[in-house]
Amino acid sequence: MIKHLFSFSGSFGDIYMGENLVSNPKMQVAIKIEPTCDKAAQLYNEFKFYRLINEKQGFPNIYWFGQWDKYNVLVMVSWPEFLTICFTI
Repeated sequence: MIKHLFSFSGSFGDIYMGENLVSNPKMQVAIKIEPTCDKAAQLYNEFKFYRLINEKQGFPNIYWFGQWDKYNVLVMVSWPEFLTICFTI
């Protein structure tokens, strides 16, 4: 579920705050979106990088990557959630 757009849009797309409705308790997630037709599309490369280091401490978890409509979408832990996890380890 997408809640709202962060205060900015980047040169590679938009970042939205969302909520993982499956987890208990519900967790905030960051949803990064870029057009699939963009010649400078970077989300797939970002996904591959995070997938390589996903199990390493200090890097955010990726929940999903795929295409939706005409967009590449990357769903990951939001920074407030991520920082909370890092400082409680």
